[in-house]
Amino acid sequence: MTEPSSELKRHAAFKLVNVLAYLAILGTLGGFFARFWWPLELMCHLRFQYCWFLLLLCGLMASVGYRKHAVVAGVGALLNLALIIPLYFGAAPSLAGESQLRVMSINVLTSNRDYDEVLSIVKQDDPDVVVFLEVDQRWIDGIAAIQETLPHAHVAPRDDNFGIAIYSRKPLSDCRFIDLAGHSIQAVVATANISGKDVRIIGGHPFPPLSGNCAATRNKQLQHMAQLAAEYSGPTILTGDLNTSSWSPYFQDLLRDGELTDTRQGHGLQHTHTMFYLVRLTIDHILVSKHIRTNDRWVTPCIGSDHDAVVADLAF
Repeated sequence: MTEPSSELKRHAAFKLVNVLAYLAILGTLGGFFARFWWPLELMCHLRFQYCWFLLLLCGLMASVGYRKHAVVAGVGALLNLALIIPLYFGAAPSLAGESQLRVMSINVLTSNRDYDEVLSIVKQDDPDVVVFLEVDQRWIDGIAAIQETLPHAHVAPRDDNFGIAIYSRKPLSDCRFIDLAGHSIQAVVATANISGKDVRIIGGHPFPPLSGNCAATRNKQLQHMAQLAAEYSGPTILTGDLNTSSWSPYFQDLLRDGELTDTRQGHGLQHTHTMFYLVRLTIDHILVSKHIRTNDRWVTPCIGSDHDAVVADLAF
């Protein structure tokens, strides 16, 4: 006897849901082996997406009676959730005092021309230091008014996506651009004196890991940035579009080797980057040395860019 059409459709739908669930589970597990192959590292950045997708599929499976498969999807969702939840806890108590600094990092997107929007964001959040990424000469000219409030600048515009600039309310000393890991991609290093304390500020934009070679280069650039942070014994801030998330082992290497902590700890996911108009990732960071405490941290949308600005209130 021929199976009824409705049963065939139900069976096909279940097979599709099942395939999607197991693909998400493979991505979940693949992310734990990120050091072995660069595409596996890309999988580890999607913990939030895996979690909610698997929770949705778990509910669908359970509602139509496929309980064993629902349990598998649920376990996969919980595995990702276990990696997300710690980001909402562990923030150090706020530190009152005069030695405070508001830092902003923003990847403006080279092709973006919404200069006034960016100036509006800077005016709204009122940072003491801003690190801009993906700036060309048109960007430097377009945001020139920023120097009315942040007069001290060190800029290196480029026609590709790796121009960088730093603007500060306080005078900057020992400003330099450093080739990361022997490549032409540069990090900016500067020192600001905050209430009598010299604070080292490092801003960078390593390669995106879009191939094996690019991923290997980015890893070396992150190692170099860690060295720049670790070699300074005083308060240190490392910021920028680092093209990696906190779930990557290479990001954890950066924290360990640079003797840094993530200002996002205790403040949640705070996604900063939109990929393919849909997927939200956190690859823009503000990291600090043990001398610095994070009083607050937030993300401000940037019109015209695929990145949002990340801002942190820091105390010493």
